[in-house]
Amino acid sequence: MNTPETYLSQVDEAFARSDFDKTPLDAMHLTNFGNVPAGEDVAPVQYSIHGNLDAENLLMVGNPYFTAHAKPHFQLRLAGYQKALGEGWAVLGVEGYKSQKDAFTRIERKELATGSFAPSAERCLRVVEYLPLSDDQKLFRAGYSLDGDVAVQMAYDMYRNPNRGIRPIEGLGSVEAARTATRGRIAVVKAMATSGNDLSQNILDSNVVALNEAWGVSDSTNMKRSTKEITKRVNSGLASYVLAALKTNYALLSGFATDATTRQLTELAEAGLPTMVGQYDRSSVSGIDFAELPQVDNLITLRQEGDHSSDDNIRKSAARILYMVNNLPKRS
Repeated sequence: MNTPETYLSQVDEAFARSDFDKTPLDAMHLTNFGNVPAGEDVAPVQYSIHGNLDAENLLMVGNPYFTAHAKPHFQLRLAGYQKALGEGWAVLGVEGYKSQKDAFTRIERKELATGSFAPSAERCLRVVEYLPLSDDQKLFRAGYSLDGDVAVQMAYDMYRNPNRGIRPIEGLGSVEAARTATRGRIAVVKAMATSGNDLSQNILDSNVVALNEAWGVSDSTNMKRSTKEITKRVNSGLASYVLAALKTNYALLSGFATDATTRQLTELAEAGLPTMVGQYDRSSVSGIDFAELPQVDNLITLRQEGDHSSDDNIRKSAARILYMVNNLPKRS
């Protein structure tokens, strides 16, 4: 059976060819950043590029973490995607939201609280408009966790506003999207708090030296110590995120308590967009009920073993990306 796990050997081979798994963090050169300038009532947007921007295929991925876009663990994930995809592919990372004070305006926060993640999706769209892409390049969009919802919102906004003139995406992958009408703010917080049971093990099992360094793991052979170190880093980052922008985070939590992602996925699927929707079987975060999605040929649903932190294993995450680009259905 063809599953993301069947691509793990390809990922390992690609990592080994490029020494990606053995390269220390200070030799990774994760510095290819750019900014879309600020405009009237809109903040600048940071993006990063892995591979050649003029590649035939371009994969856009937003930052699902409660940390800055430039943090090494997110950039390593993007770099791993590009190494696994190989020549012919570039990976474009985008900061779809910021936790810093005043990153979203009052009007944007009000919209987020309704369940529309359009302010985040708009930042992604601005990057597509800003970059000098050629007409024959193919754009794909993949999102995980919060960015799984933002990816769907982005594709939906592109579909609903074709007159804007932004190139259509060839395919959409949304994994562990969290918006659901059955949860309120407190339930969302509880789900997030219990989402990373296997986090330390997934990071260590990535077999990437730089990833351990990025998470502050000083001794990857001592699991107890490594778990403590990673947990401390994660809790510190989460606390900083929450305190940095309380108004924005309150709006985001309110925005999760809707069925917007399911409704948008349904409309996109019925419109013929090639789409993959995935979740992990032990996750407390994903709120998508596959039974509520239309049974159409251009929509694939995927349930994998693991919890919400499974994508923090770079090997598994890259294998899922390979699965997506190799198994997306045709546009109907």
